[in-house]
Amino acid sequence: MTDEVSISRRRLLATSGSVLAAGAFGGCLGGAPSEGGRSGLPSKVEVTMTSRPTPKFEPRLTHVAVGGTVVWTLESGDHDSTAYHPDTYGPNRIPPDAEPWASETMSAVGETFEWTFDTPGVYDYVDTQAVCTAHEQIGNVGRIVVGNPELDPDAQPALRPPQSELPRIARTRLEELNEQTHSLLSDEATTSTEEP
Repeated sequence: MTDEVSISRRRLLATSGSVLAAGAFGGCLGGAPSEGGRSGLPSKVEVTMTSRPTPKFEPRLTHVAVGGTVVWTLESGDHDSTAYHPDTYGPNRIPPDAEPWASETMSAVGETFEWTFDTPGVYDYVDTQAVCTAHEQIGNVGRIVVGNPELDPDAQPALRPPQSELPRIARTRLEELNEQTHSLLSDEATTSTEEP
């Protein structure tokens, strides 16, 4: 095998590995590459809500294009999706100019709620359902990243440390989401500067 063929093969394998890794990571974030807009981000993502084995949003972190829609679908239990905002529930953890949302409680399997995100930024939300146990108390929180916002806590309240009045496990989950968001947006910034 010549050196030229060997180098080409390594490039092909490296490129294939990067594409596969990006596809797997995008899938974990609820993205569907075929639905991407000009930004390459999905225009619609689905988040499931389940109670088994514990209440959770899946995936907990989603990434959608500006103007994209998130659809929450109930798989089991009783759940809602509510923005962390003084007008809906708790402290503000969404962009300053963004509209907060609060779904009704969903209890029928397959029931959905959707919200379209026109303002780029980072949005935290919570399951406020308290039929048996307050789901926030056990860390059922989620995050939506809309577009590719700057990693600036002054402009993105969700990137600030979680407020002390939030339950301990919710704070822990939000801190984990901050780390994941920094990694996600830093990786995308690096990728976009490397593209020709």
